[in-house]
Amino acid sequence: MKMLKLLTLMWFVSCFGAVLAEEPAEITDYSIVGEGAVKVLIIPCMSCRWRAFDGFMQRNKDKYTMYAVTIPGYGGSKIPDLPMYGTQPVWQNHAIKALEHFIEQYQIKDAVVLTHSWGAMIATSLLAKDASFAQSWVILDNYIPMDEAEQNLPYEEKVKLVDRWRIESMEPYRAPDQWAKFNKASSRIPADRQLLYHGMFMATPPDVVFQYWRENGLMDVNKNFAKINIPVLEIKSISERQTDHAAAMKRYLSRYDTIAHPAQLKTVFIHNTGHHQIEERPYEIDQLLDDYIQGKKVADVYPQEK
Repeated sequence: MKMLKLLTLMWFVSCFGAVLAEEPAEITDYSIVGEGAVKVLIIPCMSCRWRAFDGFMQRNKDKYTMYAVTIPGYGGSKIPDLPMYGTQPVWQNHAIKALEHFIEQYQIKDAVVLTHSWGAMIATSLLAKDASFAQSWVILDNYIPMDEAEQNLPYEEKVKLVDRWRIESMEPYRAPDQWAKFNKASSRIPADRQLLYHGMFMATPPDVVFQYWRENGLMDVNKNFAKINIPVLEIKSISERQTDHAAAMKRYLSRYDTIAHPAQLKTVFIHNTGHHQIEERPYEIDQLLDDYIQGKKVADVYPQEK
């Protein structure tokens, strides 16, 4: 009888040991600020920590309760013990699961999801899967949708495509000097904030960036984007370098003529502004967000230069 129990235990461990030892999906680096009635879940850009929104949170702590997260592995946070460069998007799926656990842990309900740049990539999959915790989504300088032709490739061709991305477009940045150059922060933002961003970017190992970036091409981004069934506001930057702003806006919006998107998507443009809107135009972004949450009309913004 003892031998039978021992053999049964050994069989159980051999079959389910890998499951029991699975890497826990959790957000280990985050900040919760404010006591306002409106809850805001903040997902920053690729390689960013939650610190990218620390100024925003301090300015708005009386209005909102804000939950700003760092995606696992970014900015010096705990790196998931997961396989790399395989055929499945295991890192992004792990991040989505970590966000789901975080939302459940802090009982986040009726929230505004606020994302910047690549943060929209993870939010798209999260919200397409289950948007019941969210009332709306605000996207700062959209990263999505992606190229339609690449999205429609057979999956085995997508795997080949992302391998080429890594080898041709990412691996050249592995050399230390090239990595430092790649992670240079925008000169458009204040000097002290440039140091913050450069530090966050450099604290993310190249393979973590390569892995998350590579998996972009393995996700059903466009299909998931079209599934979003809550109000979505995207705030798109138009740089002063684009001399014909009307043409730039028309060109940007034309992609929605052929790519499916959320039924309740509204796009507004913030002019003479670069990618890091929250740094360059903090008060304009604060106002847009406040108006949108209150149900007021939002429109294009033409910031007054100092």
